[in-house]
Amino acid sequence: MEKNARDQLEKMLKNQETSKLYIEARRKELELREKELMEWEAFNDNQRQDLLLLKQMNERAAEEQKRYDESLLKLAEEQKKAKETLHQKNMDFLLKLNLKHALELDIEHLTGAKNVTEQMGDDQESLNEKKEDLEALNQALVVDEQRANVELTDARKELIDLIKEHSFRASIGVKRMGELDSTRFREITKSKFLGTDADLKATQLCSVWEHHLVDPNWHPFKDVTRENGSKEIIIDDSDERLNRLKHEFGQAAYDLLWNYKLGRKATLNEGITFALQKLKNEDQ
Repeated sequence: MEKNARDQLEKMLKNQETSKLYIEARRKELELREKELMEWEAFNDNQRQDLLLLKQMNERAAEEQKRYDESLLKLAEEQKKAKETLHQKNMDFLLKLNLKHALELDIEHLTGAKNVTEQMGDDQESLNEKKEDLEALNQALVVDEQRANVELTDARKELIDLIKEHSFRASIGVKRMGELDSTRFREITKSKFLGTDADLKATQLCSVWEHHLVDPNWHPFKDVTRENGSKEIIIDDSDERLNRLKHEFGQAAYDLLWNYKLGRKATLNEGITFALQKLKNEDQ
């Protein structure tokens, strides 16, 4: 069990380092992209705002990583304390067990002495009293041993629950089940741009929309009540960002999402609704 906890912690530390490297690489990539984009004279205000949004999202990711690092350190400390507590209880249990065995040997010796000195009337009463005292002490140790076994079982269970709880949390995150079919998206949007930089602009726009889909602060949805009284969350068709995409690049770009779970293309509404439900479940 301790090895599993240690392996789990090492795995989490490795994932932590990978996340740090990714965020740092992403930061450098965004800075380089900003420098390149600033050189384009035709770069419009909307694209500048989208780039700023990407940088803000990366900064929030860095803050989230920092909080995760602190949580990981706290978990390591909790596991260390739990291990020390379990070790101390094991030592106490072994000490009581050794004392119990020693008392059992004393009882056996006294029983043999009783048989030898059975004719010695004056010593018999004292010997019996001593034997009774030792048997009472042995019984008390038996009770202590049983209690120690229960405490050790409870301590192991608490340690396992602690590891399971944090491992579960460490493995939970926002999974992107709906993602842009980036190749097709770039093909559609590229046709809307002119000049030799059309491919670059299409790639940049694709990257912006990939980040829009996982932005927890973007809520393009609304609650509606059906005729049967049931409530349902649907995409808000009046959302400015979605309407801008449809207006500038057409219905084809609006509909291009890929559902990896079902292995088919899905509408943007389907993908965003799914992501929204996952986020609401995690908040609850």
